[in-house]
Amino acid sequence: MNFVQKTRALLMPLKQKSIRRTLFVSVQRMKDLTFRLAEPSDFEKVVKLSEGLYGGHDYLPVVFHQWLTFDNSAIMLALDSDKPIGLLACLVVDEGKTTVRCAGRVVPGYRGLGVLRGLVQGLDDFVQVNFPNVYRERHSMYTAQIPSSKDIPWRKVAEFDALYYNVEEKTSPASKPASDNTLEIESCTKKFFSDVILSPASTPKLFANNLLVVDRIPFEPLRSNIDLIFREHDMHLFVEKGAKACPRSFSHGFYAQRVDAIEWLATFHTDDPDLFKAHLLRQFQRACEVIQGKFSFFTFQNKSMTPLTRSVLGNTLQLKEVDVDIISNAPLGVFERDFMRLKSFKS
Repeated sequence: MNFVQKTRALLMPLKQKSIRRTLFVSVQRMKDLTFRLAEPSDFEKVVKLSEGLYGGHDYLPVVFHQWLTFDNSAIMLALDSDKPIGLLACLVVDEGKTTVRCAGRVVPGYRGLGVLRGLVQGLDDFVQVNFPNVYRERHSMYTAQIPSSKDIPWRKVAEFDALYYNVEEKTSPASKPASDNTLEIESCTKKFFSDVILSPASTPKLFANNLLVVDRIPFEPLRSNIDLIFREHDMHLFVEKGAKACPRSFSHGFYAQRVDAIEWLATFHTDDPDLFKAHLLRQFQRACEVIQGKFSFFTFQNKSMTPLTRSVLGNTLQLKEVDVDIISNAPLGVFERDFMRLKSFKS
């Protein structure tokens, strides 16, 4: 039984929080299409939009109800009559300065007809009314190309190489990788993460382009973002042993339930190959300890560390790298542009 089947079995009527935010134009129409904010009762529509997407690795049905309870999120639906044809979500982060576009999809047959533009406009209207301090928009996607835009141009602000490996049950949890590396990697606490990793002394050295990407959501490495980062994931944080004021390395990983798959997403921040290798092995070991079964191991790292990743995971640990539509061997690019705030806008 996958996640969607379990959710259907357990789903009870949900009471949405009394108006969390001002709902400006909750329903908009474009020709014969309707654009409106999603409600808990739209779960089956979301499942329909996600059918067959990413080979069972889609995350939206898993987080849908949770996102509806967040004060800094919105999910916009596009409907043709009652048929779901598109969806776009956003999260507002960085102390209300950044809106992050995520979970975008338009069904085949409706692409190129302005559906995405209608979804974007609906979310922009919502953000403009409810988050007056937003001045930039970001999103991440697997591509080496800067997304095209007819209005405000996008800028690439960061790029991570992304690799994906299958881990069979026989590999975990018993097969714990032995490292010939003398460097030791140890867990760090949420407090250490806040006080040291996210300190002004550490962030310029650890986070290129001043970005911390968690589950493909870009954050500024700000202490004020910690609660947003931890509320969806049980983060496993690591630094080199003995690190105090200025660590030279940092990695984070977490278990992620998808519609019909389990993932471990590990991201690495260091330019030292030995430290990187030690972190890679430690993240894999922790993933095996936590999941204790079959899963997919995703890694996100600087391009310079990709050959070492393939050597350790493919040659040393004999894992199979997978080329699938999820990543298509493309890097994970983070893009941003100015948020267009209309001066004449009225609620």
